Amino acid sequence: MALIPSAGVQWISRTGDNDQDAFKFFGSLLFKAPMWAVGGEYLMADDDVDGENTDDFYWLGGRFFLNPMITLQAGYINNANVGGGEDAGDGKFHIGAQFAFGGAK
Repeated sequence: MALIPSAGVQWISRTGDNDQDAFKFFGSLLFKAPMWAVGGEYLMADDDVDGENTDDFYWLGGRFFLNPMITLQAGYINNANVGGGEDAGDGKFHIGAQFAFGGAK
């Protein structure tokens, strides 16, 4: 088992009608076991790219590794802009799957 921290900077560049650039800081802390992981991730919001007065983004949840290629995950994410409407910025519970393709052995 391991406690895995990460941090970094993301650069976003948009063109067209919303021609904006931004540097956004992110970080995560995951507690990883052989078949599962729990933890959280954080991404700083930027007024120019994400809209004025947007809260920073975060995710809290867990992942279950079915095998090296398939991961199931569930958690809570704030600012989940799913479906639009008045509650577009509200947090949402989500479930999902991640698939990895290829890779060298």
